[in-house]
Amino acid sequence: MFSKRTAQFILILLALLVIFQTGCKKNPMSPEMEDFTRPVIWIDAFEMSFTASEGGANSPSQILMIKNSGINTLTYSISDDADWLNISPPNGSSTGQIIEHLVSIDQSGLAAQDDNYTAVIAITSPESYNNPQKVNVSLAISKSVLPQQDDPDDGDDPSPGDDPSALSASCSGSPSSGVVPLDVSFTGNATGGTAPYSYSWNFGDGASSTAQNPSHAYTQAGTYTATLTVTDSKTSKATASTEVYASASAPPPPATGNKIEVKCNPSSASVDTIVNVPISITGNENEIKVFGLELTFDPNMFEFQSVEKGSLTGSWAAVAGNETTSGTLKIGGFLGAGTSIPTGSDGSIAIVKLKVTGSSYSSGQQSQVSIKSYTDDISGMSPEPATTTFTLQK
Repeated sequence: MFSKRTAQFILILLALLVIFQTGCKKNPMSPEMEDFTRPVIWIDAFEMSFTASEGGANSPSQILMIKNSGINTLTYSISDDADWLNISPPNGSSTGQIIEHLVSIDQSGLAAQDDNYTAVIAITSPESYNNPQKVNVSLAISKSVLPQQDDPDDGDDPSPGDDPSALSASCSGSPSSGVVPLDVSFTGNATGGTAPYSYSWNFGDGASSTAQNPSHAYTQAGTYTATLTVTDSKTSKATASTEVYASASAPPPPATGNKIEVKCNPSSASVDTIVNVPISITGNENEIKVFGLELTFDPNMFEFQSVEKGSLTGSWAAVAGNETTSGTLKIGGFLGAGTSIPTGSDGSIAIVKLKVTGSSYSSGQQSQVSIKSYTDDISGMSPEPATTTFTLQK
């Protein structure tokens, strides 16, 4: 027989063992799957800018669009860190539809300064995968220019240089992409402020120019941001930028067709075989950052195993799926901080793994796997084919 102290010691060890085993149990749902069952905050812009004149009218309001690109319902609130900024309404809810919010400024009491006023809009939803999302806001206020007072007797009109509106700049480059050496012709324009204007270009590769409409040759492959700074006679400044992509060699022609397809690999196999079902695209017309679709299969032939990332979505934050009903999968993905799929791409966006379990079927039995209900950035793609056939071997 154990002594009382020995028995107490054994009970303590057993309790610690139970706690340890309980803490080490794995969640049966993978982290990616858990994340994919949550809402995802989608916003149409990460930066917004406003311009105004000191003491003048407020800059026109702008629209910020928000929606849920994930699962379930996204309920969110919006806040900012500047007294001069206002967002209406300050909250919203989306199951996939776009919600519009009016972003406006009140420049009362703000003085012109060389640096822009800055603020941050935060979209917060604790239950979402990518909480929070932020929008950087800038407000440029230039000095007001009072119009010249006319002498009714002198017959002179006001000088066209005395323009009290805010200074703004715009620019463009043509061509915006090509093979090195790439010669680009830039065009710069200025409005508002007080003429005459001076122009200063930074081409993004260390070169610069003070011409209004300069030309520049890019000799190294890369993506460059050419920035134009305009200064008026009252030293107010405005900037604009344009991007140029210079490639080392001519890119292959993009794939065409805007097609999506599904197939089984292998297309015939015996019981307990894992069948890969890649979902692939060819020649997409839209850049793809988020997608959703449904896949159906015969639950008497297959058992769902998992959804993995495809050749085009390896860097994405999540590609996953849920079996919503027996034989029906809800599949989707979003890039997060990954790389979007450019137009004209060719490859897989997801790979579904199914295990063959059709023991009740005889050899030669055929079963179909189909895709449908394409949403978000793959909406409108043509299924070719939308259905693939698997044959059981025994």
